[in-house]
Amino acid sequence: MNAINPIFEKANPYLKLVLFISIVVVSFIICMVLGFFIAIPLFNINFSELLNALAQSTNPEYTSIIKYFQAVSQLGLFIVPVFLFTLLVSKNTKEYL
Repeated sequence: MNAINPIFEKANPYLKLVLFISIVVVSFIICMVLGFFIAIPLFNINFSELLNALAQSTNPEYTSIIKYFQAVSQLGLFIVPVFLFTLLVSKNTKEYL
């Protein structure tokens, strides 16, 4: 059961659709930015090397970095938005999912 009262529980379905799309875009951007900042110390490389690794995605040397960003992008695009949206539109989050 949701501890907070959902703000958009009785909202129009079109508003809910726009809300969901907005949450997806914003969460993807935030996860990718956080992913960049976490990747720098995690892989012990500087920002320009990180951008170079993403540009040369076919290089086997950068496979672990590419896999990391694949996981971060999936988290920001599919996992986080669903839970945030559910918290905003439903009192019973388990039932809504």
